[in-house]
Parts: sequence; C-alpha cells; structure tokens
Amino acid sequence: MTAPLILAMDISKTRTGICEGRVGEVPRCYSITGNDMSDVAAMARLGRWLIERLKVDAPDWLYFEAPISIGAFMGEYDPEKGKVRMTSNPATTITLAKMIGVVEFIGGMKS
Repeated sequence: MTAPLILAMDISKTRTGICEGRVGEVPRCYSITGNDMSDVAAMARLGRWLIERLKVDAPDWLYFEAPISIGAFMGEYDPEKGKVRMTSNPATTITLAKMIGVVEFIGGMKS
C-alpha cells in the first residue's frame, strides 16, 4: 500500500509556498510567484498550476494555512486620531480570500 500523498500550501499573491510528499518521505518544497501580476492573473496562475498538478498525482490530503482573521485589521488605539489604527491592508486580505477560494473550488471539483 502506498503512503498517503500530502500537498500543503501557504497561499499568497506574492509567493505561494508549496510542500508535497508522501508520509515518511522527505517532502519537496517550491513556490509559485505572482508578485508582478494583477490579482486576477495571480489567481489564474495558481488555479492553472493546481489543475495541472492534480493531473500528475492527486494528493490524498490538501492543506493550506488559514487566512488572516478580519480581527487582524484592528490595531492599537491612536489617541491622536481618536480611533483604532488598522494594521493590515484590506485589499491584500480580499485577494488572499479569493485565492483560497480558487484552491478550495479546484480541490472540491477534483475531489
């Protein structure tokens, strides 16, 4: 019986980290870049890569890092401005959520 194949991803528009391998073996790690692309082009690159990757040897398990919590937008209270200062960029969080959606959709369609 073949050991389960695990595909793990740290999804990011700039550089999505990927680690894959069979249980008990040394994993292979690499990345997909999207930093010089539009958000849509980076999502398409990730989606195309995943579709092609799943054709080669479908993993038994697909994992990815949880997206940033909306609470991460909240920073510290700025007494000079009289409000809480945001510490994360909302556009970045939205793009990340869309990229995770691409992975979940393709993973679901390919079982």
